[in-house]
Amino acid sequence: MQCDKCRDRWCIPCQVEKRYRLQKNIRNTPLPLPIRFLTLTLRSNRDALSVQIKRIYRSFRLLRQKPPIRNCLRGGVFFLELTLNRDTTQWHPHLHILFSGQYLPVELVRKHWHRITGDSYVVDVRAVANKDVAAAYVTKYVSKQIPAHIYFDPDALDEAVLALRGVRQFQTFGTWKKFRLADEPYDPDEWENVGRLDVWLQRRSNGDEDANAVMRAVRFTSPIGSDDG
Repeated sequence: MQCDKCRDRWCIPCQVEKRYRLQKNIRNTPLPLPIRFLTLTLRSNRDALSVQIKRIYRSFRLLRQKPPIRNCLRGGVFFLELTLNRDTTQWHPHLHILFSGQYLPVELVRKHWHRITGDSYVVDVRAVANKDVAAAYVTKYVSKQIPAHIYFDPDALDEAVLALRGVRQFQTFGTWKKFRLADEPYDPDEWENVGRLDVWLQRRSNGDEDANAVMRAVRFTSPIGSDDG
């Protein structure tokens, strides 16, 4: 189904659509193999969220420039995830990265990450079996930009909205920049204009079974209400 989109990062239907689009593009793109998965974290502190986001992005850029790391992280895509400790009220940003390149020892990453950040050393590196597994990581992290409980914390939500203004939470780097993973597939021959949504809603309210089927097909489940983070 194709429709006009607001493309707002806080719009749940747009984020669901983006997740499936990225999944499809990762499966269909001739990405260099093997693919690995890297997680980088920052030690929790009471700095403003905007400061922490800038710090982790800058630190990741410096990590990729280190000679022992450069060939191991030739290209990839990263996703920013934010969590908030309910007890300490401290933000905890981390980057999830799909990448290709040479074998990357976790101890090498830990050593350089600690040198760059000065206080953070919790990292993880693991192999990705295939592009289907890579797409599964996309499903998990694109749909988890913030935990659900933050939506019910006005102060935390305000800080997240302001801190993320103008920030790309999903971005390719290195040799993967040529892969347009966020592009929307478009083939005018595949689509048929079936009219306005309000017309279909009115038809459904009048008991039209075709309209009922269409509305069932486009219904989505909101992530708000459950929180696995």
